Amino acid sequence: MAAGADLASSDAGPVVEGSAARYAHLRGRPDDAALRRRLLRRPERAHDPRRDRHRHLLAVVDRWSVPQTSSPVLDRSGAAVRARSRRTACLPAAGPRPGCVGAPCGFP
Repeated sequence: MAAGADLASSDAGPVVEGSAARYAHLRGRPDDAALRRRLLRRPERAHDPRRDRHRHLLAVVDRWSVPQTSSPVLDRSGAAVRARSRRTACLPAAGPRPGCVGAPCGFP
């Protein structure tokens, strides 16, 4: 994803699926729609300009090298999970779920 792969492409799929599986394992939960929504909220919550500003000020005060902003990584992480979840959320083995129109299965 860092190389700029299309987030909805099959290239991003293994990265998102691996991240979701690892997150599910760490949380001790199944990799389902609820876990994907939770995984999606993590970068959205962390994407706060105050966080980057705080890290920058700490670096200046403590004479560390100034860190790069994490905004692009968080943006792309959220977009990848969202794109992949939209493609797979309504396609269980039995076919699309009833009522999945627009934002499938509650995914934004």
